[in-house]
Amino acid sequence: MHFGASRAQVSLHTGICYMKGQTQSFCSISPNLRHDPSAIWAHMKPVLEEAKTENPTLDVIHFISDSLCTQYRSSKNFFLMKTLIHSRYGFKYASWNFTEAGHGKGAADGVGGLIKRTADKLVTHGLDIRDASALFSALKEKTAVKLYYVTDTMIDEVDKILPRREVKVAGVMKVHQVRSHQQQSFIDHRILSCFCSFSCQCFEPKTVDLNVSSLQPG
Repeated sequence: MHFGASRAQVSLHTGICYMKGQTQSFCSISPNLRHDPSAIWAHMKPVLEEAKTENPTLDVIHFISDSLCTQYRSSKNFFLMKTLIHSRYGFKYASWNFTEAGHGKGAADGVGGLIKRTADKLVTHGLDIRDASALFSALKEKTAVKLYYVTDTMIDEVDKILPRREVKVAGVMKVHQVRSHQQQSFIDHRILSCFCSFSCQCFEPKTVDLNVSSLQPG
């Protein structure tokens, strides 16, 4: 519900998952309005779990997102990627890649537009959508987009993983690719993305030792 001070707002986190032989658009819905790294990883939890369940041998993942420094391009997001992507979700190698500012709308924005138009159409036909739960229920049978519901508890659980002392990544605003390997304690980052090999040294990647195990709260 878009207007009115007393009306409930809803967060949508949208994307498209590309795998060999299949493509699946997704949207997670939550009454929680947080958009920070903890919320992002809570929204991605059901997506990643389902991807691994349906494809047990899947061990490489590449994220592509915009470059908002309060969400994706931040030290906290890099820490959570290093902490969760290997130990919790079982990926051996991961990279996070950032599009340049002012690049225009992408495929994930199209998923969000579809979800909003579908909801608007349902309301036009007399359906009352009062909150996130009602939106999730209303859309479940009306779209091919895979829907997930994210609770406050799921976000709180990710908050507990963050360390008391945050690791800073120098020059983060110039970073366009972050890489993490299961067998390494560090991440590396560089000013441009490259996919020629998992350990290539193109564009002079710089390493940051997150020392994940010692930074996690006791």
